[in-house]
Amino acid sequence: MITYSVWNPSARSFDYYASDEARPIHAPNPPKRSIRSMGATPEEAAWRVPSGAYKVGSGTMPKGRVATLDGDAEAAGLSLPSWWPLAAVGLALLVWRSR
Repeated sequence: MITYSVWNPSARSFDYYASDEARPIHAPNPPKRSIRSMGATPEEAAWRVPSGAYKVGSGTMPKGRVATLDGDAEAAGLSLPSWWPLAAVGLALLVWRSR
């Protein structure tokens, strides 16, 4: 059994998942990342939790492999809030008026 830790930004803790699939004791190389000038986000570079894994708890410290559920930024809580276009327009108006 392998334990995976997935960061839960809303709870500010790790959710623990267990998988019964057989994996090597030593972690293989990280998954391939997309090549960009600034590198990859942690969600792009992290291992994925296997589809058959089940939640076994949560805590403040990671256990086992640090992973991501599906590798996208929104799942990791990194997406922009829904009000950002309004804030961008407000900032643009502020800059425009100060000229």
